[in-house]
Amino acid sequence: MWLQNQIDTAYSRKSTRTHLQIKEGEHLKDGWVVSEVLGNGRMSRVWEATRGQQIAAIKIFRRGSSEMESYVNEMRILGALASNGNCVNIVMPLDTFVVVSIVDSYKPRIHPCIVFERLEWNLFDAIYEGSVDEELAHKFTRDLFAGLSFLHAAGIIHTDISTGNLLLRDNPPSLMIADFGSSLLLTDQIESHRIGTQAYWSPEIILKKDYGTPTDIWSAFAVVYEMFTAAVLFDLEDEFDVKYGFPEETSNTTDTTDDLAKLTDDVSKMDLDEGSSQSNHSNTATTSDESSSGGDDPDYSQKHLRMILKLIGPPSSAEFVGGCEHFTITDTADTADTTTVTFTGEAVGARTTFADLLKNNFKFSANSAHSLGEFLEFGLRFSPVDRPAACDVVKRLGDSKK
Repeated sequence: MWLQNQIDTAYSRKSTRTHLQIKEGEHLKDGWVVSEVLGNGRMSRVWEATRGQQIAAIKIFRRGSSEMESYVNEMRILGALASNGNCVNIVMPLDTFVVVSIVDSYKPRIHPCIVFERLEWNLFDAIYEGSVDEELAHKFTRDLFAGLSFLHAAGIIHTDISTGNLLLRDNPPSLMIADFGSSLLLTDQIESHRIGTQAYWSPEIILKKDYGTPTDIWSAFAVVYEMFTAAVLFDLEDEFDVKYGFPEETSNTTDTTDDLAKLTDDVSKMDLDEGSSQSNHSNTATTSDESSSGGDDPDYSQKHLRMILKLIGPPSSAEFVGGCEHFTITDTADTADTTTVTFTGEAVGARTTFADLLKNNFKFSANSAHSLGEFLEFGLRFSPVDRPAACDVVKRLGDSKK
């Protein structure tokens, strides 16, 4: 406990030194006065700020080379978006400037700043405060895929679609995609490594395979599920796969312990930990340490994959998981439902459908569960090549309103 306190204290001191040292009520630059902290990230801190009658959210980057690269990358992505015309459901900057501070006679510290519209709240807060009803969930789903359609048409992968990076405007209600610090252009050198928030990781991210715009599609459909249920689709902090029916398969405590030990041993062969796969390429996003619990813990990775397989079934072909030692796929029929999948030495078992999950865990009516379940299955496909493009999702949503 004492050691942990020392570590926490050291990290806190480091954070204080590297963030811009400014207090509520102090002037920042160009007439902006900061009022309260809205959020903290690995690379930056967001302040609410006022200038006369104007209210804005100002993202102030920490000092350091990695933070400067993140700022340059975000401005590069925002510039590419701006050059594509009227940005749809995208949070765009109002201004940018640099603050230089000198603390304790050290060399000057440079803190890039980006000024954004001050939006009322983020989707995470809205969901868990009970403010997203079914009608708003439908509206925000259309907004999300309209924004992704624009983003992907501009040749950009967001890489971190999650409820925390989706902001809401009250009047009229609308959802906006924000935070492009780890985004990539399709023309970038894209490294096969973990990126984004773990609960929303697509299979290709978990497996450290090549990824592209389909990884955003996966994350967006996971967000849709969360909007309608107020629950994370793949909650790695929950009891061991409770909502997917695994307790029946692992009800014996000794067996469960042995199974997990065996899974951990198998994982050691998978190269699932991040290790030295980080890229130094300035145009390649780095793995966020703001990911949900688990990080690069292989136990979380194998658990995540088991949840996915249980709910959506295996890849449409063995080709996608080729070279992954922890998969054995045997096609016993023409349909995925009857394909035998062995994962790290254990059969995953019969699938749990979205419709059953919605009816049993969230008391959806049969019709509502079928409708939403069918939509989720449309997008949450194991293999990225099987997922729809954002523009196809927009078309489907438009057709469903007719």
